[in-house]
Amino acid sequence: MSDKGKDSKSSSEDEDERDEREEEEEETERAEDDADEDDADEDDADEKAADGDDADEEDEDDEEDEEDDAAEAKEPAPIRGAPPPPPPPPPAGDQDPTWWAPHAVLGVLVVIGVLGFFGAFNSTLGKYLRRSPAVTAPAASETAKPAAAPGPSAAPQPPSRQPPKRPEAAGPVYGAKHLVVQWKGATRSKQERSKEEALKRTEEALAKLKGGAKFEDVAKEYSDEPGVANTGGNLGRFSRAGFDPKFVDATEKLKVGEQSGVVESAFGYHIIVRTE
Repeated sequence: MSDKGKDSKSSSEDEDERDEREEEEEETERAEDDADEDDADEDDADEKAADGDDADEEDEDDEEDEEDDAAEAKEPAPIRGAPPPPPPPPPAGDQDPTWWAPHAVLGVLVVIGVLGFFGAFNSTLGKYLRRSPAVTAPAASETAKPAAAPGPSAAPQPPSRQPPKRPEAAGPVYGAKHLVVQWKGATRSKQERSKEEALKRTEEALAKLKGGAKFEDVAKEYSDEPGVANTGGNLGRFSRAGFDPKFVDATEKLKVGEQSGVVESAFGYHIIVRTE
């Protein structure tokens, strides 16, 4: 019996300890549940506070919008087509001190134009514009000189290719132009070329003339006659007096406008074109 009593006593103690542990666990769980509820309440309070702040800000924004709308409604609407308002005048310290100068100049010009229109300056300026006949006459003659000029420019004109004037002589008179190529030893020759070289040069000139070259241009290039650059080889009118007979005979055989071949004289080799 004693053993059973001990066992029952120990079992009852175990049950008491188990009950106490269960109670402690329940209390611990309740405490944790209470703490969780408190945290949840705090979170809800924070969210409500934040929502309240947002609502307050939205209310403030709405109030500001309403105030702006009211201010715009009070301002008068701009008139369509009306010019924009003028800009405000600049401060007195920034104004240009010479702003009046252009207006003064314009005013003076307008006054001068009006006075000139009504002839206010005719009597005054007429005294200075009048000139005596002795002064105006040379001016008129000077102005007439440019009108008589052959061209618009004042450049000097080259001398005309006029043939030299020769004294009239009895007998037939001929007109011709020529080029002469001289050799060393010919009459009045200053050349150093041989007679063969002179002939070859004359034949070259003749070939160019037959090819259609202008006689004056060929004469300037090949002729040894002094002054050919100005005369172009034109001899004008001449007779037998003072000319080489061979030259005159060759000219006499040509028709007016006809060109000769190579003609030899004491002066050199010639190419002749009869003009009269």
